[in-house]
Parts: sequence; structure tokens; C-alpha cells
Amino acid sequence: AGSTYYHLNRLTKVLTEKNVPELNTQFMQLVAPGLKAKFGASKLPMELIIKLGSPPTMVMSEKSGMLVTGDVLLEFTVKQNSSSTEDSSIATKMARWLGLVSNDGMAFELKTTADIEVTFDVTGGQKQILQGKIKNLNLGNWTVASTNVGEIFLLDSLLDLVSTIIQNYAVPFANSILSKGMPLPSADNLKLKNTVIAPKNGYLLVASDFDFSL
Repeated sequence: AGSTYYHLNRLTKVLTEKNVPELNTQFMQLVAPGLKAKFGASKLPMELIIKLGSPPTMVMSEKSGMLVTGDVLLEFTVKQNSSSTEDSSIATKMARWLGLVSNDGMAFELKTTADIEVTFDVTGGQKQILQGKIKNLNLGNWTVASTNVGEIFLLDSLLDLVSTIIQNYAVPFANSILSKGMPLPSADNLKLKNTVIAPKNGYLLVASDFDFSL
């Protein structure tokens, strides 16, 4: 499921200055002085694109449930006109993600590895849904993945901002996807009920009562 969502570009979140007031060239020049030389001295709004660098891997563990590991990328982009990635069509987003449309405003990217513990629960009545929720999130050290504006200084002001963004936007966004869940298999004459789940080493154990009608 994680790989499918990745390839469908469903694991991408776009933030603007409306969400995070610090997303502008004036503030970001404190950590990226080259912004001024490339984009001018005027204060310009920026976008932050939160995405995965590769399909996430998932491992089941009896101790910690599902452990999801993946590379997280933060792409800081300068908006040089009124168009916005947030407002653009799905086709445009996909083309940009695939590299078919150039992004001249891309300033720099940060990268880290995330280890995420996910818990599961079964909800619903006759149509039962397997839902997930992030229990714990561990991030590695942030590094500069790429830059078009020269040196990037990983100061506390930037790292604190990134940490706040991850907790306030990335985690709720991921939980909103996990909460949609996955329907458990059923048929017209077979209905599951009282389903319980238990993570085991390498697999997820599902036990359920059922009603069967001829």
C-alpha cells in the first residue's frame, strides 16, 4: 500500500506562507544567503513540499507493531509568480513530481530518514475497516540533499522550524491517510465481526468471528 501511494504521488504535502509564516525568502536568507543573489532582494513567498524520496519499507514486529522506514525530503521552492503548486492541477503536480516539468524556483532540499511505528485497529460494523495511526516517529539528522542557492546552514532556527512542521503538518497528514484504512475482505454471504488483530514478527495476525449464509 505504501509503494502504491508513493507512485500515485499521494504521499506529498504542500505548505505555503499561509500555513507557515516563515516560508519566505527574507526569513530563509538567514540559512540560505544565496537566495538573494538568485531571486533578488525583495521578499518573496515560498512553498515547502514534503515528500518521500523512495517507496517506504514496512516490517511487522510483535514488539512494536508495524515499523515503516523511508527517506523524507523537504523541498523549499520560491514562488516567482502567482501560480502555486498547491493550486495546480493533479496532472501538473504529477508531471512536476516525475521531472517532466522543470521547477525553476527550487531553492534547496533537506533530507532525513524516518522510522515510524504504526498501530492498527478495526472499526465499523458489517463492513470492517483496518485503520492505522502513527504511534511514534523517529527522525535522523537532517542533511542538505541538493541546493541551487549555494551553501545552506543547518541552524537551530531552521531545524526547530522543520521539527514543528513535521509534528503539526506531516504527522496529521499521514494519519489522515492511515485513518481511511483498508476494508477487510468479505463477500455477500460472508460477514466478519468481532475482528481482532495482532502484529507478529513478519506478518499481521487477523482473527474474526463470521456469519455465513447459504
